[in-house]
Order: sequence, then structure tokens, then C-alpha cells
Amino acid sequence: MYLLTKDGIQETPKKKTLKAFFCKHQNRMRGQSCSSSGLVRISGEDLYEVCRDCGKILSERHTQY
Repeated sequence: MYLLTKDGIQETPKKKTLKAFFCKHQNRMRGQSCSSSGLVRISGEDLYEVCRDCGKILSERHTQY
């Protein structure tokens, strides 16, 4: 999964289950879901907050237009 952030397009790390269990999620990334080329959904938006260290999705919000 890719996120369109203020720093550009960034790939989210793969989720590491054991590491996510002990992680304190201090290093977070926020952005809108997009493709690797930066294309976003036109019928709504998907906003995610992901831990950069373990890959766990901490929050998500989906909006339909």
C-alpha cells in the first residue's frame, strides 16, 4: 500500500505481527491511500495513519462522495 503524504508518495512497511505487539508506535506516517504512481480514488478518500516501525495501521477513515 502507498500513501500520499506531505513528503510525497511513500510505501507503507509490511506488517510485522510480533514487532507490532511490542511497538510503542512513536514513528507515525499519515496520508491518503494512492497507487505507486500517485493516483487517488475519485469517488471518495481513504486516510490512514501507519506506524513506520512495525507497519500496523493505527487509524483509518473512509469517506464516500
